[in-house]
Amino acid sequence: MIIKYILGLCVFFIFNRFCQIKKIFLNKTKFSEHKKFIENSNQLTILAGLFLVIGNLALSFNYLNHIQFFLYILFFLIGFISDRVKSFSPILRIFLQIFVIYFFINFFNIKITNVKIDGLNELLQINFVAFTFTVFCIIVLVNGSNFIDGINISSIGYFLGTLASIYYLANNYNLIINKEFVEVQILLLSVILVFNFFNKSYLGDGGVYFISFITSIIIIEFVNFNHYYISPFFAVSILWYPCFENLFSILRKKIDNLKVSDADNKHLHHLIYLFMKKKLNFKQSNNITGILILMYNLIIFYFSVSFFNQSKNLIILIFTSIFIYVFIYLFLRKKLKSVSN
Repeated sequence: MIIKYILGLCVFFIFNRFCQIKKIFLNKTKFSEHKKFIENSNQLTILAGLFLVIGNLALSFNYLNHIQFFLYILFFLIGFISDRVKSFSPILRIFLQIFVIYFFINFFNIKITNVKIDGLNELLQINFVAFTFTVFCIIVLVNGSNFIDGINISSIGYFLGTLASIYYLANNYNLIINKEFVEVQILLLSVILVFNFFNKSYLGDGGVYFISFITSIIIIEFVNFNHYYISPFFAVSILWYPCFENLFSILRKKIDNLKVSDADNKHLHHLIYLFMKKKLNFKQSNNITGILILMYNLIIFYFSVSFFNQSKNLIILIFTSIFIYVFIYLFLRKKLKSVSN
């Protein structure tokens, strides 16, 4: 594993330098508003996503059904186009996401059927309801993951921690999981994390869509295959952050009379970044913000893994996480208003 990691670092470094010298895959459009804090015309905003795809082709192609892999790449292309074409409609993007996700989960019969809530479980026995609910959950995760990708190591570190958590459980409790495939994702994300920390490359929309879609499928299958041992609330507890970021942003924009589809720079990580930069005068606010958020989520991952089969404790953990998020958000928003005034 160490040799593969070192080799991956070398390959990515060479690929990165080659693209910079040849000026290919450089960002050609302005960053969306929620990613404005990482804007730099020399940064490779698409390369890391391509590295994820190419790395999976090289290392995990034999572990997956080829149709499954094709659909993962198709999902990546939706984000790739979003990175390259500024006029790509958000509504069209969502429609294409729903189409690919629905086809994927219907073709491979991957759906959420148990949430440990009796009334909802009865509804989820209806195929249409189960598939629709599953599509909704994945869409919320994918687009929420794109929201948190405005700060260094944020989304990369988050998915690295998520996949490491289920890999740890699978190894220690002999649970069913495609270990080789998960190992590949952990390896590739670990390589990209180094370059992302030093502002050398970013996942871009394509990379975020690709890894969040893959992670959502991995976790749904992990919970389904091990439903006697894993509480479905475990999945919620390790994916709460991007999902709640998405739902909270929709609610916030509705309250502020803003268009839901428009990107902005009022997400939690933006407020933390601005607070440290304006109030605390930190020069490396971007990386520090990413590290702080990741450290907090690692604590959540630790307790999620500890309570992986204890639904009551996991529910308490989820609501505690949400409460802390909202409290910090409102506190920072008030503080920053006083600074601007």
